[in-house]
Amino acid sequence: MRSGGMGAALVWILMLAVMVLGAADGALASKAFKYNGDDDAEFTKKFISFLEKQDMTIHNQGENWLSVKGESFIIALQPKVSADGLDRIIANIFLTVKSEYKSGSNQKLNDLVWKLNSSLNTAQFALDGDKDLVMLSHITFVDELTFEEMKAFIDWFDQSVLTLMVAAPEALEILE
Repeated sequence: MRSGGMGAALVWILMLAVMVLGAADGALASKAFKYNGDDDAEFTKKFISFLEKQDMTIHNQGENWLSVKGESFIIALQPKVSADGLDRIIANIFLTVKSEYKSGSNQKLNDLVWKLNSSLNTAQFALDGDKDLVMLSHITFVDELTFEEMKAFIDWFDQSVLTLMVAAPEALEILE
């Protein structure tokens, strides 16, 4: 008789655990962004709404892009979605180069870009049309991206600027 009572208690404990885990799984699922189309503008509009529901502030936005504030930097996000389900969000951080390094073909600036691309794997580095330094990375996913994943990516990318300064201390001289 005692073992039957213990068995019933065990069943109740297992049922309670399943209900709690199910509720937790539902809470996590509500924080997942799902999209299976191929329209970047539609994705952007829905993604902005999703992020705002998670209390993330949108710094700026356009038809096919948005920007958010990391801890230290503004990160521009540009979705690239496809009907086959393999989607990505391109992330850019723009770092202003001091004006004295922008004139003509500045070897120090070119050397910095080369060094960063050769020594770091956190991003691709390039110069934009204004000769400012651009850090480019992306997050790839299949039809679903959780808020936790997106937030972790934003935090990681924002902090990766610090690795730039460690890998190339001369960047402190060149960047504003």
